[in-house]
Amino acid sequence: MTEEIQQRITDFLTKIENDVIIRYRLLVSRVLTEIDCAISQKPIGLSEELHPLLDEGALWVAGTEIKKDVDILLKRRDKLIDPLRPNVGKIAGIIAYRLGKMQIMHLRNQCVVCREYCIGRLNTTLALQCALEYAGIDFEKVPDDIRLELHYVFLYRHMNQEALGLVFDALFSTMPRKELLPTAEC
Repeated sequence: MTEEIQQRITDFLTKIENDVIIRYRLLVSRVLTEIDCAISQKPIGLSEELHPLLDEGALWVAGTEIKKDVDILLKRRDKLIDPLRPNVGKIAGIIAYRLGKMQIMHLRNQCVVCREYCIGRLNTTLALQCALEYAGIDFEKVPDDIRLELHYVFLYRHMNQEALGLVFDALFSTMPRKELLPTAEC
């Protein structure tokens, strides 16, 4: 591998890490204004006393782990894939897995005693949305039954980044996509 290609891959990995962290923060703002609190009857993001906490350290660790996993994917596949055009579905699987397993969002005390499960799946929702956006797929356009199944298997079944990558590959090949983001290619 030439020095130029290695530099492009290094830049690509850094872009993924930064892009995921920025995208996640933007999604948090949007998603929290879409979920109504069962107690206050207003969006969680607009209620200071109920607003969940974003763990910046956990988000940073997830970004670092995503970068490492994608680097390993590129090295492991070596000549099987073009290192300058890595598989978008596999990268989306890595993004979803690392963000979803890290537990980046935490609840405040008022949410813990609530009997509603309005934000119980928040970490999973944000992880899946972030991964789908990376792949250029609009989360809202994914059929409800597929979104529910994604949540279910992610929360209650063993799903690693490889299995999620296969799911995202299937979605990527069948769903209408937005223009791919700059980090989708080296």
